[in-house]
Amino acid sequence: MTTVARRVALVLLAWHVAVALPAAEKEDLEALRARIDRLRGELTGAEETRAEARDQLRESERAISEANRTLRELAAKREGAQGELGRLAEQRRVAEAEIAARREPLGRMLSARYLHGEAGPLQVLL
Repeated sequence: MTTVARRVALVLLAWHVAVALPAAEKEDLEALRARIDRLRGELTGAEETRAEARDQLRESERAISEANRTLRELAAKREGAQGELGRLAEQRRVAEAEIAARREPLGRMLSARYLHGEAGPLQVLL
């Protein structure tokens, strides 16, 4: 039963009881009305609490959605950084291989010059 239907039923019940009871039982009627009013207040409070809980849930869902969006963005940035790191590691490997390839012939050339007594570029500068 919906909230409106409950309220209507309570009012009709109170009216029916008021009409059916003799005047001597007016105290019981007043107690019943007071109880109905108290129940209405409780029902209103419960509805407000439910509405607040629904609003809090909606806000929590928004926060979770925002956190998930941020996580996806960070994952994409991390993936891009990992790719860049891989490219840089490959460039470093190539550069180190080139340096190693040039170092060996340069070492042989300097050794040969030294053995033949030729002045090296550093000796000329000194």
